[in-house]
Amino acid sequence: MAAARACPMGVSVDQRRAAVAVLRAAAAAGELSLGKAVHARVVRAARFDVVQYNNLIALYVKCGRLGLARQVFDAMPSRNPVSGNLLMSGYASSGRHRDALALLRVADFGLNEYVLSSAVAATAHVRSYDMGRQCHGYAIKAGLAEHPYVCSAVLHMYCQCAHMDEAVKVFDNVSSFNVFAFNSMINGFLDRGQMDGSTSIVRSMVRNVGQWDHVSYVAVLGHCASTKEVVLGSQVHTQALKRRLELNVYVGSALVDMYGKCDFPHEANRVFEVLPEKNIVSWTAIMTAYTQNELFEDALQLFLDMEMEGVRPNEFTYAVALNSCAALAFLKNVALHDVEDEQKEEHLMYHSEKLALAFGLIRTPKGEAIRIMKNVRICDDCHVAIKLISLATGRRIVVRDTVRFHCIEDGVCSCDDYW
Repeated sequence: MAAARACPMGVSVDQRRAAVAVLRAAAAAGELSLGKAVHARVVRAARFDVVQYNNLIALYVKCGRLGLARQVFDAMPSRNPVSGNLLMSGYASSGRHRDALALLRVADFGLNEYVLSSAVAATAHVRSYDMGRQCHGYAIKAGLAEHPYVCSAVLHMYCQCAHMDEAVKVFDNVSSFNVFAFNSMINGFLDRGQMDGSTSIVRSMVRNVGQWDHVSYVAVLGHCASTKEVVLGSQVHTQALKRRLELNVYVGSALVDMYGKCDFPHEANRVFEVLPEKNIVSWTAIMTAYTQNELFEDALQLFLDMEMEGVRPNEFTYAVALNSCAALAFLKNVALHDVEDEQKEEHLMYHSEKLALAFGLIRTPKGEAIRIMKNVRICDDCHVAIKLISLATGRRIVVRDTVRFHCIEDGVCSCDDYW
């Protein structure tokens, strides 16, 4: 039987291959215990092999054990770009972007296009313009600035860091870009309110990019909403219909927002109704569409419908509801201009606790109790609504009316619904 071939460090090639194969299989299956057993054998062999150690990092990253992955990384006497990219990608995918950037301080593993793109993406997430610019400078010196991964990451970083002039320079100096770059540019201009810039990029995208992803539709519809270009928005809607993307909750929500801002609330509602999945974004979008078009009672009814569907409102939803309440109060004030003062006061204060509660939800820290004073008796409708809001928000709400204190928590009132 032929003797096993030996590596320069005394470990046979067969043993090395077997260890790597087991580590890869363990990573694919999420078998942490098996991977740890191989790790122990690698340590006992006392022979360093960068490929084995890189596969150990990959195993621990895949199993979500970033602390162990970092221990393996730190124990390596030498590293290559794969080592850094594996750990940096693991940090990034777990949202630990600052830890990913901290690796650059020990960048003895070389920065190739994959490491650089991961690093630049991390700077975009933490809005670190200075570090992003340093990475861009390194990419230029290393001849990697025009690599598609690096270029797209750099462009996105400048957009995220609100340096659209730098983003435009990168965009103009590259002959071809993927759809991700167009999405970044449109959203970058929209976030800064620079409609001329977004218009130029949208026109270029319509001419030059044949295959859009769902982010593209959301970005272009956002442009149409901001500029009230309902004709272009309708054309985009037609294309989304052909690709069945109007059923995507993000594209559908963007369509609702676009039609609402272009003064077509009933078209917005038609899009909303066909969405198979409705999340807080889509509910808030349709409420906003109604509020912007002065359908305040319909907007508030949607708020109640949303709660009945078990969707928990966020601060933006409450802000829309508050705007609708304030608008209705103003209209009621105008309508009651000729009513006797005493009767007018009674009408205007009848549901004021809802307005006060909406304001309190927006202005107070999450989880803090809300206390409301009312100089008339709380009505049954408001009592039920506040119990539902207490349950949906997890807030303790105390209402003092002319009869008693109502301490409402988790949807239950201290009055036992008798007052």
